[in-house]
Amino acid sequence: MFLHTALPTASVSVSPDGLLYSGETVTLQCDISDYTDWTYYWFLNNIQITSQTRETITIILPSQAGQYQCQGKRTGKIVDVTVFCLINMYVSTDLPTASVRVSPHGLLYSGETVTLQCDISDYTDWTYRWYQNNQTLPNQTSKTIRYIIPIIKTGQTGLYRCEGMRTERPQRSQPSNDLSITLPKATLLVKPNPVYPGETVTLTCSVGSYSDWRYKRHKDRNDTVVSQSGSSNPGASYTINTISVSDQGQYWCEGHRVSRPTSSQPSTDITLTVLGQFFCSMSLFVCQSCRQGLCNKPKVTLSSDQKDVLTADSVTLTCTVESSGWRFYWYRHRQDSEPVAKTSGSSYTFSQVSVSDGGQYRCRAGRGDPVYYTQYSEPVHIQVTGESNTFNKIA
Repeated sequence: MFLHTALPTASVSVSPDGLLYSGETVTLQCDISDYTDWTYYWFLNNIQITSQTRETITIILPSQAGQYQCQGKRTGKIVDVTVFCLINMYVSTDLPTASVRVSPHGLLYSGETVTLQCDISDYTDWTYRWYQNNQTLPNQTSKTIRYIIPIIKTGQTGLYRCEGMRTERPQRSQPSNDLSITLPKATLLVKPNPVYPGETVTLTCSVGSYSDWRYKRHKDRNDTVVSQSGSSNPGASYTINTISVSDQGQYWCEGHRVSRPTSSQPSTDITLTVLGQFFCSMSLFVCQSCRQGLCNKPKVTLSSDQKDVLTADSVTLTCTVESSGWRFYWYRHRQDSEPVAKTSGSSYTFSQVSVSDGGQYRCRAGRGDPVYYTQYSEPVHIQVTGESNTFNKIA
């Protein structure tokens, strides 16, 4: 005679119950009504979780969501008993998502006070957290925060986001997307740069929007104001005449207005470089030349592409100078005469030369208004013949 007894049944309980949210920690418990000496086995999507052999396990949503199976085994005196339970674990509801809005709308400017508001559509009992550039803003737990836009040289005051926390489930929201507050920025243009002592330099400051800006121009990190346009002179440009070594340094500018926006973000620093910094030697002649500005002027080098010149040949002279933005002046025979040609490029070409084109040539370069000239080049002598050609450089 045989006695048949039904196997114990297994069930899985979930805590917390009800809606489950992303980011929550969930506890699963395998309940078997009869006996106490069970060994437990857990499976996720039909694959055994070898590290879990207890009655309860803890999972984090949504990364560990899936189909869970609980199995209990015990060894009796007569037979082995195995029971199963299957449960699907998934995230039933996404967390509420926060969003940030800013007031006033439109372009924002340094020195203004703005309001940031954190909006979360569901529930009302939130405590708020605010972040600036991924750093928590201390003592900011309200739905709205106010702050004054700082004056910085990057043009961007930061990335802002918020999230909500509460004691009841769901205990947190999804954080908002980053809100970037970017401000209009001044732009500084320095021409020419680099320069030589004695040159004229123009600093031009501009802000992309509006037209009635007044400008301040600063030098170096001590914020020294080198120029400031007033109501009678609102222009964007400032000229430094007769540059000297002491004018070398970092320059930046900013714009100001009477009405909103009242100011711009400062421009990026630009380094003005003064070349040719010579000092007087013990020689009286050299000292006198330096005082006249001769030893500060840049040198130019004149060269020719032809060593042997026949009549009807083509000859190109090239005048080389450091830096850019120059016009070139070409002289024949005497350097104090009127130039025979002026070019925007550094080359001057004779086409189909004749014997009368022969002679001694020099060049120099100039730029700016008034024109700042380089030194004259050393002369180059061109001799044109019909039978044999010679090209000699006169030192």
